[in-house]
Amino acid sequence: SVMSFYGALDVAGRDRNCVDEDQLLQATVAILSNAATIPEQSAQLLQLLEPMRSPSMSRTWLTDAGSMRFLNQIFDIQRALISENIFRYPRDATFLRRIPQDTKD
Repeated sequence: SVMSFYGALDVAGRDRNCVDEDQLLQATVAILSNAATIPEQSAQLLQLLEPMRSPSMSRTWLTDAGSMRFLNQIFDIQRALISENIFRYPRDATFLRRIPQDTKD
């Protein structure tokens, strides 16, 4: 699905479903960065990522245990995307991630 938005990922494998992880991360960051500039989409991203700020909230498909490794990698690449553009934290704010015991991150 990332390819339908980004359109330029190199794929390999018999079923053409093997994608370079770094390239996928960069493409996803590009898509999320663009979405963060559109008010309606930015509001939707905020809603999907809200469980990162409020752990008592139910996880969304973007913050469930299976997605958190990928989301943490996105955060490591583009911290400003989530902390500044989506959560609207000041540039010098410290964003601490709580890593659940059941993940490998």
